[in-house]
Amino acid sequence: MRARARDALPRAILAHVLMKYAGYSQREVADLLNLRSGSSVSHQILNLEDRLKGQGALRQRLKKVESILEKELIKSAPLPEMFRMGELDALALNSYFKG
Repeated sequence: MRARARDALPRAILAHVLMKYAGYSQREVADLLNLRSGSSVSHQILNLEDRLKGQGALRQRLKKVESILEKELIKSAPLPEMFRMGELDALALNSYFKG
């Protein structure tokens, strides 16, 4: 991805996903995406949140991606890793034990 692209939706979504599902810090995401600082990541996330408020279709697409990621993480992550992520609810843990 190019550095310093303003309002880059794919970059904002990738930053969101890396932080939420991979447990990366804003600084780590900034390094991966060639952004100047963790603050730049914060701005990307805030812009994404604003866009999600006004675009129902985009919000639904992101939810679908997150649902897929969560299912894949449940299938592949060892139990201690799932607890470290802090993103899984009781239903997800229940499916892990049944699976």
